[in-house]
Amino acid sequence: MARGYDCSFCVWLSSSAAHILVSVSSVYGVNTTCDLKGLVCIFDKWEILNTLQPHWSGETNLNCECPSGCDELELDVVFSSSGTWSPRNVSSVEIELGLLPTERYKRNVVRGPLDLVVSMGGATGLFVGASLLSFVEFLYYFTVRLCGTVRMR
Repeated sequence: MARGYDCSFCVWLSSSAAHILVSVSSVYGVNTTCDLKGLVCIFDKWEILNTLQPHWSGETNLNCECPSGCDELELDVVFSSSGTWSPRNVSSVEIELGLLPTERYKRNVVRGPLDLVVSMGGATGLFVGASLLSFVEFLYYFTVRLCGTVRMR
């Protein structure tokens, strides 16, 4: 299996680093093994350590810079409701797509001098019926042939 970036692993690393920082440094002030005092500290700050917030939110909760992976799905709950209790112990779940799935393709076009020559040659060949070889033959006919004819006289 190929190794690659995983957003959940990044969040796990950030969360574990925050747990260690809170439990060890707030109780002891130095890096030591977490004991019962550290676990009590983690329990007291459970809400802060387990609520992921973006760094720009200004909240004191867990902030980590973990971008989503390219092949990970992002699902949002738009509407949720709970019905009445059924004595038959049967659940009914209805899932709908709010929007159709879309994919965006981006093409970066880099233009250079060779692209200009190719485009001009294509346009000339299309509208005039000439090609680069025709221009080379034209120059050859009026320069090299003309010089050769002048030397022969």
